[in-house]
Amino acid sequence: RIQVHHHNHHIHHILRSLHIQVLLHNPNHLHVRGQQLLELRPWPSQPAIQLLLEALPTCCLIGLFDEFLSEKRLEERIGGPFKNKKNEELFVIDTSTNDERFKEDTKKLTKKQRALLPPRCFEILKPLTAVPDPIVKRNRVKSKEERKSTIRKAIEEKKRLSGYIPKKVLEARRSRIVTKLQKKMQPKEHTFNKNLWDNKSTDENENPADLEWLNDNTIRHNLTNLGAFKFGVPKGIRKKKSVVPTIELPHPGSSYNPSFKDHQELLKIVADRELGKQKEEAHIKRVTSDLFNKVTRSEKASLWMEEMSQGLPQTEEIKSEDNVKEENEESTEYKAINPPVSFLKKKTKKQRR
Repeated sequence: RIQVHHHNHHIHHILRSLHIQVLLHNPNHLHVRGQQLLELRPWPSQPAIQLLLEALPTCCLIGLFDEFLSEKRLEERIGGPFKNKKNEELFVIDTSTNDERFKEDTKKLTKKQRALLPPRCFEILKPLTAVPDPIVKRNRVKSKEERKSTIRKAIEEKKRLSGYIPKKVLEARRSRIVTKLQKKMQPKEHTFNKNLWDNKSTDENENPADLEWLNDNTIRHNLTNLGAFKFGVPKGIRKKKSVVPTIELPHPGSSYNPSFKDHQELLKIVADRELGKQKEEAHIKRVTSDLFNKVTRSEKASLWMEEMSQGLPQTEEIKSEDNVKEENEESTEYKAINPPVSFLKKKTKKQRR
């Protein structure tokens, strides 16, 4: 906004020569908007520009140039001004029917094809301008395969043709097989939309007036008038008479739809219980029946006869058999070759010299 007088006709003449729009709102004020300042042909003379610069303040000129440059940048982003474009570039005649318009031309992409597409979160980072990248060559980090030398690649190719398989490849194959087996062993998850335990009791005989927020007198009055009087219950019935829990909570693995972890824990508990029973049976067998030697019926009969005939007069055959047994037992006894030594007959140091 510049304050001028009506007799300053040379300023009006300069502004008109520069094709700058002049709007007189007050007799002592005017507004200047110079959008076409840089596109004037022919350019005004030097004295006219000098007079204009002296008349206009610096802030006004900076604002004019900033507006002009911002509009130019916007036109570059869009692709040029609309006044220079033809109607064919701006408008398109739609000749398709409604069915063709709403028909999906693009086929549905598979999961692998969608993974190759760039993420949508990076679309905001893409430039909207048509200005090329000022840095033509940008450094890129090479991959592990690209960093390998030609000699190394030739050695690996030679090994591959000869049938050599690296250790990493073998481990990867084994781990892949193991993971596939583990996935097959895991039970498939089923979706249950219905809650089996969410069955509210719909008993007709249930008292609707038995609520906690009602007083006893109110409940008694309502039940008396309804014909369903509430009898008093002894206090001992509601008291807990034992410390032991009434119902033991079942293991979560015994549910209709248990998780894989709970089911495996329940199987382990049952297996450990069975192993404990087997160990107990083996222990009883080891300390009872395994302690005695197994004998045949004939040996058992002979042992019984020998035991029952103790103290009776024996025949010569039995005596001879007993003597043979005693001799065998004596022969099996260990006997030292050297005679026994006593500490009383110990040699002195003089004798030992």
